[in-house]
Amino acid sequence: MSKRLTCFSASGGLFLILVTVFLFQALRQPGYLGESFVTMRPFNAAVLRSDFRRRVIKSCPGMATLGVMIETPAMITLQGTSQETNGLIRVITAGANSAEAESAAVQGARRLGEILHQSFGATNTVVGSAHSFPSSLFHEPSQLGFRKAAPVASFRAAGRVFFDHPGISIEPCGRWIRYYEWLGYPACYLSQAAGGGVFSGNFLRACLLDEDVAFQRPAGWTFVSRHGSPLPKGLEGVEAAAAELRSQFEKNSRAIPSSWRQEPFVSDSGAHGLCLSFSEQCPVPNPRHGGTTIMTQAVCDYILTNAHQRCVLLRHLTTSSSSSDKVRQMIQRTLRLEP
Repeated sequence: MSKRLTCFSASGGLFLILVTVFLFQALRQPGYLGESFVTMRPFNAAVLRSDFRRRVIKSCPGMATLGVMIETPAMITLQGTSQETNGLIRVITAGANSAEAESAAVQGARRLGEILHQSFGATNTVVGSAHSFPSSLFHEPSQLGFRKAAPVASFRAAGRVFFDHPGISIEPCGRWIRYYEWLGYPACYLSQAAGGGVFSGNFLRACLLDEDVAFQRPAGWTFVSRHGSPLPKGLEGVEAAAAELRSQFEKNSRAIPSSWRQEPFVSDSGAHGLCLSFSEQCPVPNPRHGGTTIMTQAVCDYILTNAHQRCVLLRHLTTSSSSSDKVRQMIQRTLRLEP
């Protein structure tokens, strides 16, 4: 009996120690984290090694962790098409407040770029602007550099999501993943945010409409705005873009004609423009029974002008009717223009 009590007391003591350590670490956790991104061309796998990561973290005050994504875009030159592996490195810094965390992210990105150039001769550029968010929103495992890290395919969103090139941002609710694209190096931009969990099946993309862009979806419906014929600025540009999208809709054999809607919208921040929505039926592969099955997807386009009076398209594509209203409410509530 005494042995059982002793064992129980020891287990209880260990449990209390673990709880105390956990609470101590939670109390020590910085109030805010900063985030910035740096490209690396060409990519060198040495950045995944623990000694390199420790070196970077040690040399950058406030640095907490690094994340690495690699991509091999096709490069079209006069000699033909070639491929080169590029890297996108996410810098996460810590601070007692928002300004401190963001300042550390700015400095960390700059210092990382210097180290990449000195160590590997790599060219680099900072992607977008650094920003900060409460540390409670960061739900990824720590990678403090005690073992070799693996590259990731995407970066999970924490706090506000900035589409820097179009000049807009949103603050998604729930779990969302960000995807980046190289649109001709060194231009690397956030191109898409995909919902996870209860928001699976929802996708958000943003672009400037006076540049070469194309949205290719499973149905084969493509919208292209040709560079060299920029849309008019201001409201005229919004209306011209809406007219072209309506023309594409009418040519789309898979679109449901009665589904077209066009109405003005104003977000809570004052960003305003036109909202276009429609549905279409698309054949998709059926892995269980083979062949294809027909799926209905909804498209909602928000067309507006940014702070520089350039025409912007934010597209919400969804195959989930249960969560689409929540996403639209989130856009209505959080969409804003960035400087």
